[in-house]
Amino acid sequence: MQRAGPIVVCLNHAPFFPPELVDAYACCHPTRLLTLAETYRQLGRPVIAPMAATVDGMRDLLSEDSVLDYGMAVEHGTFHIGPHGCTVPEPLVVPYALSVAAAAGAERILLAGFDGYQADDPRHREMNDLLTMFGTASGGVPLMAVTPTTYAVPQGSIYMPDL
Repeated sequence: MQRAGPIVVCLNHAPFFPPELVDAYACCHPTRLLTLAETYRQLGRPVIAPMAATVDGMRDLLSEDSVLDYGMAVEHGTFHIGPHGCTVPEPLVVPYALSVAAAAGAERILLAGFDGYQADDPRHREMNDLLTMFGTASGGVPLMAVTPTTYAVPQGSIYMPDL
C-alpha cells in the first residue's frame, strides 16, 4: 500500500508559513475572506470557503477555479459533517476546516502550529469543547497534535517514524 503525503490546509492565512507548502487555505468568515481575497489570488492556492455566506461578487475577487465551495451553517451545540457542508457550533475556521478534512475522507488530522490559548483564557475552553465535539461527531476523525499544544488532544511529534 502506497502512503499519500499530507494535504496541508492553512487556516485563514499565516504569513509566516511558506505558501509553497500549503495545498489550500480554509476561510469561513465573509469579512476575513473579503480582506484576504487579494492575498489568496497572489498565493495561487485554492480557497475552501462557504460561498453562500459571502457577499455578491466575492467569486469575482477570487479566480473562479480557485474556490472550493463547502457550505457552513452555525447552530449552537451542533456539529454535523456532511458531504457538501457542515453545521458547526461556532462560526470559527477551526471546526470548519476540521469538517472539510473529514468530509474529504481524511483518516486522521494532524495539527501543527496549533499551540493554543493560555489556560485562563475563555477561548481555550471554547476550543477544547469544539475539539471534543468534533471527536464525537458522526464522521469525525482522530486528531493528533504533532507540535506542542495546550489542547486536550493526543500529542505526538513530527519526528515519529510512523507518522
